[in-house]
Amino acid sequence: MYLLNLSSLLIEAAVAVVGIMLGLRNKIYGWFIALAYSIYVFYDGTRFFNAAICQKIPAIVFSVASISALIAVILLLRGDQK
Repeated sequence: MYLLNLSSLLIEAAVAVVGIMLGLRNKIYGWFIALAYSIYVFYDGTRFFNAAICQKIPAIVFSVASISALIAVILLLRGDQK
């Protein structure tokens, strides 16, 4: 299970980096992808390293991540190039 969690964390981090790269290429949806996956990395990282966080934070952070991902896919669906 340790290896699966670690690999998932690394894949999420890679997606966040690709999102940043897209954002730097003036693709606005890239920033939303980067935000969503950075939140996933933060949350999964705190669980992976057994860091204590407030009980309300996961719901708040996942809401922000979900909204960010939703905006990204809407922009992609609309065909926005920027």
